[in-house]
Amino acid sequence: MSSEGAPSGAQAEPAAFDVRREGDRVVVALGGEHDMSTQTELSATLARFCRAGTVGDVVVDLSETSFIDSTTISVLLGVLDHMQGQGRNLIVREPSAQAHRVLEIAGLLDVFAPMTAGAHDPSGSR
Repeated sequence: MSSEGAPSGAQAEPAAFDVRREGDRVVVALGGEHDMSTQTELSATLARFCRAGTVGDVVVDLSETSFIDSTTISVLLGVLDHMQGQGRNLIVREPSAQAHRVLEIAGLLDVFAPMTAGAHDPSGSR
């Protein structure tokens, strides 16, 4: 994995995926660095839950990410578009400071409407 997003001399944090159920939702928690080297795995992981009838909304927890880039955003936008076409949501939960900044720079904070600690979740679950 590239350490392109890490400060000079810092080691890249390996990408991590953790998938769990929360009621009728699936939470996909990402950790470490996610860039084009993890695009295929991230796409495949999220695609499993995009099929109608498999789960309700999908929550992507970015709280433990140290780096995301445009390829990660591209995957998330594709999944969001697909799920909205089915009347479901892709919810971004607790983006790390770096992920929040990338979403902000890309003008996507309103698109993903990140859910943060203490924020109201309209469905009543977290």
